[in-house]
Amino acid sequence: MGTVLYLAAICFVVAAIQLKTDASPPETSNENSGLTTDNQWDSDAAACHEDLKLSERQVTPPAKRKKATHSEPKQLVVEHTREYSSSKLLYRSVFAVEQIPKSGIFYYEVKIKMKGCLDVYIGLATKQMELNEGVGPPKDTYAYDSSGIIWGHEVKGCKHVNKRPYIKNEPFKGGQVVGCGVNLKNGKIFYTLDGEILIAGLSVDANLPLFPCVTLTNKGQKIEANFGPDFLFKLEKLKNLKLKNLKLKN
Repeated sequence: MGTVLYLAAICFVVAAIQLKTDASPPETSNENSGLTTDNQWDSDAAACHEDLKLSERQVTPPAKRKKATHSEPKQLVVEHTREYSSSKLLYRSVFAVEQIPKSGIFYYEVKIKMKGCLDVYIGLATKQMELNEGVGPPKDTYAYDSSGIIWGHEVKGCKHVNKRPYIKNEPFKGGQVVGCGVNLKNGKIFYTLDGEILIAGLSVDANLPLFPCVTLTNKGQKIEANFGPDFLFKLEKLKNLKLKNLKLKN
């Protein structure tokens, strides 16, 4: 009798485990749904200025592949190829194929591939922006430029040019890695420089159809994008980020 009861108990436990397994939802992934890891620069004439050349990044040797901090080979490299006789600043922009999602934490990084870094803009824009405009100064765009100006955020102490708000921060140069991200839960943008938070807590209109966008202005300028999932900046740092009052530079 005892043996029968014992076997019955085992069958009951197995059935309960099976029922729980079948009824339970699948385990959620820790991966960030806000990333666009298959993204790349858009070669369509409506999304890339004709003076910009798109190409794949250089393939990483197998021995170094585990340490790579970029996406798989896609059109991630942008190079300015046209020389101008005019001394006037001429903006040349390109959009990514995919717009940023509506949830999660979106982020991408850009490595500055040339030595000099005069008038390079990295940010987000709607496709209402013209390709001969620089991301940041136009309406419905947000950007961090190489002179250290962060565009598009109306905050206390900001300045304006042509009615567009801007704040001053640290400039960037050749060899550095610039990051741009949005916490889509609270609609706050953040920028990074060489793997560290530069500034955070700036509001964006996350309801806009925003695309990653970069602007180059001179021949020979070259950047390489990384849409993830492995970045120089570790997104886990955002969890422990305590926002402080913005300290604006003159």
